[in-house]
Amino acid sequence: MSINLDKVKEKLNLEDVDMVSPVKILEKASCEIEEITGGLVKGVISVYDGPIRSYKMTSAITAAIVRMAAAEQNYDIQDDLGEIGYEDEKYDFCFIAPSLPNYKYRLMFMSFGIGGYPVELVLQEEVGEEIYNGSKYIFTADDRKELEALLERIFSSQKVIHVVQELVRAAKIAQEKRINASAVSSSKPAAELEDAEN
Repeated sequence: MSINLDKVKEKLNLEDVDMVSPVKILEKASCEIEEITGGLVKGVISVYDGPIRSYKMTSAITAAIVRMAAAEQNYDIQDDLGEIGYEDEKYDFCFIAPSLPNYKYRLMFMSFGIGGYPVELVLQEEVGEEIYNGSKYIFTADDRKELEALLERIFSSQKVIHVVQELVRAAKIAQEKRINASAVSSSKPAAELEDAEN
């Protein structure tokens, strides 16, 4: 007796596999921001290993008391089934201005599994509320096209434009201060300059 898997063969689509990583798509957007701002603002993507969603933390003492007080423990066999040994890839995305080394603005976290999609984006709350017109800040993109459309909405939001504009302004001020400081330190004292002019 043989097992007929023709239905599986019909349902699988081996041709429509998007080979572009969600990180590459975010990198492209980052490069465009840098180009638009003339290098004054950059987007930095970093591997992130912390939690990307809000959570409640239980102290070790409380957890120990709860464990000791439990008369019975439930064990769900489902915990041993499914994916084993794989964790989602997680990244954060921050805006920086190279002339302001101690400042960054974290815009979002990105998380996705082994196949790249779906992608989960956890946005800074004000940005999420603006692009959704509500209190949502966690978004899912099921494919590349959805991710690109979502990133376009995020980067063109008023909040992001405001943040980038503030960084451009601060970067220009920092550059001007450096130029003035360097001009003052390399120039002659003011009295010598006045004597030379007369």
